[in-house]
Amino acid sequence: IQGTLSRSSSIKYISPIDHITSNFPLPSIRQKDAYYYTIELLKLFDPDVVDVRIDVDDDTNKRVMFIENKRNGFIPLSSYGDGTKKVVLFASTIASMDGGILLIDEFESSIHTKAMDNVFKFLIEVCQRNHIQLFLTTHSQEALDKIIQCCQGRSNLLKIIMLDNDSDRTYARVIDGQKAFNLRFRNNAELR
Repeated sequence: IQGTLSRSSSIKYISPIDHITSNFPLPSIRQKDAYYYTIELLKLFDPDVVDVRIDVDDDTNKRVMFIENKRNGFIPLSSYGDGTKKVVLFASTIASMDGGILLIDEFESSIHTKAMDNVFKFLIEVCQRNHIQLFLTTHSQEALDKIIQCCQGRSNLLKIIMLDNDSDRTYARVIDGQKAFNLRFRNNAELR
């Protein structure tokens, strides 16, 4: 997704396993964007989410995120699945950026296929709003299809870069969003 960059732009990288480690930064609830993005993304997984808070765990003396939903009250983030943890990581990372470059490797990993559309739309919209240039990597045709569909009508935002090698060299082929849509959904071409 294209955005505006300045010389002082920050670059953040999210690996396919960062959401599993307990070291990722929890969003500061005092930071309005982090709180809003976290709630918005969590509601994509569970519409009954009401609130989030960060508190100190009495046993470990570490900061822990709790998610409140209408049915079960406050539950620690550690009790949720990897998809929920990953969207919290997305929210906290995006909220800590204003402009810059965000690299998400294997962005679809841990995101259930039913949630992909909404999560990807959220990523695209929030990155565009915050002037973040978003680079996503995937080997999944399904995930790529969902990104292409999410950008339909805004295909000028999307560039697909396919890497290939020819014996001793690697080259890149760049396809814009509209051409990618036509190739995939009109010609059934594979774009991986």
